[in-house]
Order: sequence, then structure tokens, then C-alpha cells
Amino acid sequence: MTSADHNARMAQDTTQRRMKHPEPKPAGTWDYFGACAPTPKEGGGFDSFMHGQETFTLGCFVWEPKARSGTKRGKVVYRVKGFVSDPQAALDIAEAWCRKRNAQEAAE
Repeated sequence: MTSADHNARMAQDTTQRRMKHPEPKPAGTWDYFGACAPTPKEGGGFDSFMHGQETFTLGCFVWEPKARSGTKRGKVVYRVKGFVSDPQAALDIAEAWCRKRNAQEAAE
């Protein structure tokens, strides 16, 4: 495996982990995740682990403080529906929604 192949694999693994288990962020930060979202595959395009699946959703939530330390995902308050054939559109919408909410929180 070449260095470029390794770097591509690591980028793919990071994206897959991001969608399955987002990295904790500070409390009060808006974020999104999608356990059934398609993941990038080598050579371009996306791959869905549920064959025959046509749609998926991304849940937008706010990070909440844990009882002792750290943060945990809060309840999903907004869902973005996406099509497996064009997952980037849903990812862009969820990202924009969370960015807008984070900006509103910062302005308050």
C-alpha cells in the first residue's frame, strides 16, 4: 500500500467514524450525525451499508454536559432527509443548519 493509498484510506475512515460516532464537542455546540448515511468509498462516490436503501436522515442535536465530565449528544431536534444517490446535498444542509444555530448561540 502506497503512502497516498494509506492517506486516502485514513480520510475515508475518519469520515466514516464522523458519521457513525461524531467526536465530542464543547457543551452548547450544534452538530449532526447519521448512522445510516452513505460513506465515501475509494475511487469516489458513496457506499451504503444497507443495500436497497434509497434515503437516509441526519439528526441535528446540541452537545450537552455529562454528569461528571465531558459532553454527550442531546436529543435530535431537526432531521434532514437525504437520498443515497446524492448524499452531499443532505450533508450540506445539515452542516449549514448547525452552523446557523451555532452563530445564533454565539450572538446571544
